[in-house]
Amino acid sequence: MGCHARLTVAATLVRDGVRVVDVGTDHAYLPVQLVREGKCPSAIACDLRQGPLDNARKHVEEAGLSDRIELRLGNGLAPVEPEEAEDICICGMGGELIAEILDAARWVQDPGKHLVLQPMTAADDLRRYLAENGFSVDREELVRDAGRLYTLLSVTWTGEKRAYPEAYWWAGTVSVRQPLGEDYLRRQLSRVEKQIASLAQAADPDRRAARDGLRSVAEELRRRLADQEGCSCSE
Repeated sequence: MGCHARLTVAATLVRDGVRVVDVGTDHAYLPVQLVREGKCPSAIACDLRQGPLDNARKHVEEAGLSDRIELRLGNGLAPVEPEEAEDICICGMGGELIAEILDAARWVQDPGKHLVLQPMTAADDLRRYLAENGFSVDREELVRDAGRLYTLLSVTWTGEKRAYPEAYWWAGTVSVRQPLGEDYLRRQLSRVEKQIASLAQAADPDRRAARDGLRSVAEELRRRLADQEGCSCSE
């Protein structure tokens, strides 16, 4: 994949024929791709800053799509009304910021809405927020972009809050059988093992408990890598 590999995969997760909003659109690569290819009839491209929005406007005009892609300045989903879009894309931000944007726009808590989320960092925090606020991660895709691995989440709202074992926050539903799954799980296992090592001599009861919890996470990740039990997530 090229330099926009993350956005190319994000586009595959957007539903056909829906109106889409892209938050933090930057150059509007994603909405231009979706509308130009006929997957979406129209789009709204939002950004917090005028500079990126100007870049987006130039790209939209060059693509000849100014009549179908609307550009709006504002924070998160604040510039968008609930009835204006069915699919919401938030890509290229930290997981905590994505959670804040969703929390400030409670209208996304609607079974008819669909979210495509791509956290640059803190995917574990985002997974936790989604589970605790009634969202369901229906699918996770992995992509390697500029040498780094990222996960993309296809999300809907069910209203059902869920509890998962600790390993879920680290690796979601990623399977060793999916493309790049082994690389992702090995990376996450390495991170867990480093944290375990840092707590090896812990005397504080809370730190010992954290170490023991991480050992359980490591065991689950090793099981997934062995493709034995897969994700043992339970509601």
